[in-house]
Amino acid sequence: MRDRLDITENYVLRIGEWSFRKRWRTLLIPIIFFLLVCNYHKWLYSPLNWQVSLPFILLGECIRVWSVGIRDSNVTLNILVTAGPYAYVRNPSYLGSFLIGLGIVIMSGLLWFIPIYIFLFFIGYQPMVLWEEDRLKKIHGDTYLRYKGSIRRWIPSIIPYPHKSPHAFLFFKALKRERDMIMATVGLALLMMVKYFGVTTLLQYLIY
Repeated sequence: MRDRLDITENYVLRIGEWSFRKRWRTLLIPIIFFLLVCNYHKWLYSPLNWQVSLPFILLGECIRVWSVGIRDSNVTLNILVTAGPYAYVRNPSYLGSFLIGLGIVIMSGLLWFIPIYIFLFFIGYQPMVLWEEDRLKKIHGDTYLRYKGSIRRWIPSIIPYPHKSPHAFLFFKALKRERDMIMATVGLALLMMVKYFGVTTLLQYLIY
């Protein structure tokens, strides 16, 4: 029984490593699937959907920019990152991605797709998270285990981790690194606007 568990764990970690190294390609799969769903189902346009979705998208992108700006300063320090958003949640970048995706689904009006999105997101990201945790445990040992025991994987803590690392926030470097994600999010929003209003109506609205 133990051998089977070890084989399963190793298989999941291998999937996680592959997904991590190919994460942009992996991300394209749910995006394409979602666009196909949107194409074959009636979109329910509502200003309320957009008003509700924008805070999720903006919050998610802010969390991602914050986490990337903190994490990139680790190039010179080479120690476990526990500062910034990492003092509250272990995977802030992935949490930000989740909020952005949730906002996009709400924006589309296909609210019935929300539980499917949540399921697909965690199926796709959980192996990556487990692989990263295994790697960090091997690199940082007890330091990481103490951090892991105090800070949750997905749900932010109210009280920050007391032993924060001396990482600085590199704002402009973070924006540069997040450029592709920002462009992809804006592109999806524009696609939805075109779908809702049509190209001619949308251009008239933007110009006049």
